[in-house]
Amino acid sequence: MGPTTYTLCQKAVIGPAMWIVGLCVFPPLISDVSLPLSSAGAAATASFSVPVDKNYQFILEFEFSSTEARLQDTIVGSNYRAECEKEPAALLGNPEYGRPIPVRVVIRKAQDRSIVVDRNFISLCMLGHMSNKKSRGVGWITLARGDYTVEIANLVAQDHLADIKTSISLVSGSAK
Repeated sequence: MGPTTYTLCQKAVIGPAMWIVGLCVFPPLISDVSLPLSSAGAAATASFSVPVDKNYQFILEFEFSSTEARLQDTIVGSNYRAECEKEPAALLGNPEYGRPIPVRVVIRKAQDRSIVVDRNFISLCMLGHMSNKKSRGVGWITLARGDYTVEIANLVAQDHLADIKTSISLVSGSAK
């Protein structure tokens, strides 16, 4: 999706029609990049292009060996509240929101390697689940159009996640 299509998707009359026929689909900027969480310092890197100036969200995805394993999980959590993204520290220690997972995100412009984002996030709370998978938000960032590289690092080893496939994606979140 480019800037023109994105702008049209926001219009009151034409926007809903474009959504219905699938013209407003915004594919992930980064999809399913492996990020091992069982050891501190493990990192993932990726290159990506931003087609539209807007907010984007990093999502952690967890793939369990089975649906039963997902249902028994206590690490990722089983609930969500708005505080998970705005004030995760307020929910720490509550088992239904899972264990906190601190992640560092460093984004650089591809052209000159200058740092655009260098932030630590605390991922907490489950965003959703399906079959043997769960997902969690990591954090929101605002990016301008351009080409970038990102390094995402796990800051604290997470016990009991060695057998769970973990990956990270960068998605557009809501279209507006």
